[in-house]
Amino acid sequence: LLIYLTIVGCCATGIGLLIWASRRGLLWTRPIQMFVDLLPILGDISRTLALARFTWALSITLRSSLDVRVAVDLALQAAEHPAFTALRRPVWASIQAGHSLSRIFEGTGLFPVDWLDAFRVGEESGKLDEVLERLSRLCMERASRAMKVLSVVGAVLVTLLIATLIIFMIFRLAMFYIGQIYSAIPQ
Repeated sequence: LLIYLTIVGCCATGIGLLIWASRRGLLWTRPIQMFVDLLPILGDISRTLALARFTWALSITLRSSLDVRVAVDLALQAAEHPAFTALRRPVWASIQAGHSLSRIFEGTGLFPVDWLDAFRVGEESGKLDEVLERLSRLCMERASRAMKVLSVVGAVLVTLLIATLIIFMIFRLAMFYIGQIYSAIPQ
């Protein structure tokens, strides 16, 4: 039991430290975040959550009286994702060059086509605030569904990990017991 609790405690502590370091933006977590982006389910969830945070932050910052460059920069920071934060300098330079936001975002290759289409329509019609608010809600719904998928996948993985550990401990105890029986038999 002590070995089991130690292993579970170490795993929980490691995951907690990883989440803490990731939220703080420590440099050594960036490769881990990039690796997570390559994974089939977790990568999609990570990008969906980042897009939801970005859209929500952009909706809020553009409604305020902030300069567009500052608003977009704050939204990119709010995404808390390496792919979005890496865009800060190129986006800043493109805005200073006078390009439209839809053209800038399209050039990154990071945003989904449906998001870009809705953003472009909002920008051209002058109703970007309303479109971003709707996009924000849509992205939050997608993120909510993604989190449900993540919770199911996480529950299955934790169940499999615990079952594997229990089975391993049962076989280890059984082999120890059988070894003791064989050593007690006179040869």
